Amino acid sequence: MTDKQPDSNNLNRGRWPKGRSGNPRGRPRRSIDLGLVEELARVQCNHGEIAVVLGVTGATLERSQGFLRAYNKGSEEGKQGLRRRQWEKAYGREGELFRDEDGAVLRDERGRAMYRIPPLAPDTTMLIWLGKQVLGQVDRQEHTGKKGQPIVHHHTVRYQRVERGD
Repeated sequence: MTDKQPDSNNLNRGRWPKGRSGNPRGRPRRSIDLGLVEELARVQCNHGEIAVVLGVTGATLERSQGFLRAYNKGSEEGKQGLRRRQWEKAYGREGELFRDEDGAVLRDERGRAMYRIPPLAPDTTMLIWLGKQVLGQVDRQEHTGKKGQPIVHHHTVRYQRVERGD
């Protein structure tokens, strides 16, 4: 076998033929950090944005084993987290105070209780938005005329005769 002929056994197994030095020819395969893919998908990055961060092409990502699984998992977890925060904001939450070993509430230099997780007041706007998104509710404005009758539009059209000076 000459150096210019590829090793057919290696080609059949999907490996690159070896060069004169015995090293494989071609570009080495890029490994894709699937954990990073999940993190980026969690904040709803698209395939192109993830490819730029990882320094590969979109085609390389899509050929990668496990990419779509990691992407879908991260994307769904991100949506769940967002949904959880929206519901929390809509309903509000009680705060969680810092406490010492004896259970006493810790206070700042002004004597105010210190919160580990601050309280959150209910948000009417978020409740309305969720109602529209989840329950299909809509804002409907009805306009009526006097005493609930339909609105009557009066249009006056004026014609003016124009004479030509033929």
